[in-house]
Amino acid sequence: MKDLKALLIKAGYEDVMTYIQSGNIVFKSQETDTKKLTKSIAELIHHQYGFEVPVMVLTKDDIITLLTHNPYDDGKKDIAKLHVTLLDMAPDTKLLA
Repeated sequence: MKDLKALLIKAGYEDVMTYIQSGNIVFKSQETDTKKLTKSIAELIHHQYGFEVPVMVLTKDDIITLLTHNPYDDGKKDIAKLHVTLLDMAPDTKLLA
């Protein structure tokens, strides 16, 4: 994660922070188009490490929406124990069965 953090800093991303070995990164950027950011970060990783990884970029507002629309939040659960899995597209309904 240190190398990935350094890669993004070198590319001009600001206030880059990583979370354990999860692949999650928090950063600031002058670019606001999440599709452009997604493509840029995926290309950086591919160029640096030689493999493709799925990249998703969420804004602060996306995260707030995710947290405020948590269907399991009854106000009694410890938010520190909340785990979220994000998908970049809806799964095939046949696979859900």
